Amino acid sequence: MRLIIDCDPGNGVAGANVDDGLALALAIAAPQINLELITTVSGNTPSEVGFSVAHTLVKRLGLDIPIRRGASQALIEPPAPWRDKLDNGVERNGLTTLWQDVPAPKMAKHEAPMASSCYR
Repeated sequence: MRLIIDCDPGNGVAGANVDDGLALALAIAAPQINLELITTVSGNTPSEVGFSVAHTLVKRLGLDIPIRRGASQALIEPPAPWRDKLDNGVERNGLTTLWQDVPAPKMAKHEAPMASSCYR
């Protein structure tokens, strides 16, 4: 099965969910799935952070799966009301102590192509 995954992976980001990273890992490991493209959008993590997390995962596995950045904010509603909760709620609630010894994901040092560049 050919598959594109659109996600907001935040593995290693304090307060972020690991569901997207797990979905990527399962799709990569499944022999019946041909993961052709990964796109990242803002969600629990900003799109550029999700791009870096996905890029790191794919490169560490030695794979050549294209990764593209999608929307940096919601397309229909303003991001301010929920973005504050996602970005600052972790710190306000003291949850960062759970990640004191976990290194933050490194930002990609190369250009993150936009998802629209894959449209044919």
